[in-house]
Amino acid sequence: MTKEEFLKLDYGNIVTCKRFPGEIYEIDDIDVFGVGDRDPIFRVFGAKDRTNNKDIRIDMQNYATWDVLP
Repeated sequence: MTKEEFLKLDYGNIVTCKRFPGEIYEIDDIDVFGVGDRDPIFRVFGAKDRTNNKDIRIDMQNYATWDVLP
């Protein structure tokens, strides 16, 4: 995903990661640390795997390893 796509993520967006092939995650938290007044570039998203309910976090440092599904 691009930096712009990262900054537009919202609840319910579906993402996949190149590091975890076959796993599909749904964004379920758009501000993990509750700091919504900070610049969006510092936002950390929470996501849950649709199959095994594994929780993960996505931050600006690793956005390039993720893809947004349509």
